[in-house]
Amino acid sequence: GLLGVRPLGLLIGTIVAQGGGITTLLRSLLKKKGVPRPAREDVRRAALRYRKFPMYSTWSGLLNTLGRQIVPILLITFYSPQIAGLFAMAQSLLHLPSAFVGQAIGQVFMQRASVARYSGGLQALSLRTYIFLLRLGFFPLLLISFFSPTIFGIILGDRWIEAGAYARLLGPWIAFAFAYSPMSMLYSILDRQGIGLISEVAYILLRIVVFWLGTYAGDPLLSVGLFSIAGFLVLNIRMLDLLVASGTSLKEAFFGTLRIMAEALILLMPPLTVMLHAPGHNHLLFAIIALVSLIYLFRNYKFFLSGGAP
Repeated sequence: GLLGVRPLGLLIGTIVAQGGGITTLLRSLLKKKGVPRPAREDVRRAALRYRKFPMYSTWSGLLNTLGRQIVPILLITFYSPQIAGLFAMAQSLLHLPSAFVGQAIGQVFMQRASVARYSGGLQALSLRTYIFLLRLGFFPLLLISFFSPTIFGIILGDRWIEAGAYARLLGPWIAFAFAYSPMSMLYSILDRQGIGLISEVAYILLRIVVFWLGTYAGDPLLSVGLFSIAGFLVLNIRMLDLLVASGTSLKEAFFGTLRIMAEALILLMPPLTVMLHAPGHNHLLFAIIALVSLIYLFRNYKFFLSGGAP
């Protein structure tokens, strides 16, 4: 602010903050072990061993970041900044659980899966972690998203009800992405970075195409809905592929996924019925939501306490 370069100042501040953490770690490392002097052969061997990371994983990460930001750009291009703002609010709120819980579980899974690949047990660990994440996040996020217009209206005010409509459409995709995102580390663990990059390209291109098709109707909700459906379907295919690559049978992975999703839809039926046939009765709606939430917790608490997490 004082220098009159606010955007540049924010960028420099972020770089300095990140660099400060790196220099602290580097100083501690040098104090303990001194300046490393690796042999040239060791450097060459390590470069060959991990060459897929700069070749594939970097591009996959860039495409993944682009995929998260592409819809607001498309909404501004084809519709309006106001609609893009409503979408961004819906997306950011639904992504909060993934940003905290999913990321934390993913870090633990990465460490344990890297060991399990060589010591045995990767298949069991991968399937158990996936089922845990799907049980943990799919129903709650689906429940919140389906009733987001009502929830947003009560908590944020009436002007955010439309943002809730976008959250409702994004629900299935983001609910499944909660389980998929930590598990996507299997691409690196299994040395399938090339396949991961190809599937990431297909993932973003398909979503852009279906969004563009929705613009012909001139309806941003249709465009976002098609985008969400495409994302949900592609992530399911990618998840099944990763589980099969880790040693799980396709049948076990598919029916395990289907069973949890079916249970979630069954639990959603009572509050959906109230919403459709008794609109405006928010007290009754929230009472039913509380009831099905208790049923969900009762059905799953033993699984969560039994060590289903990685």
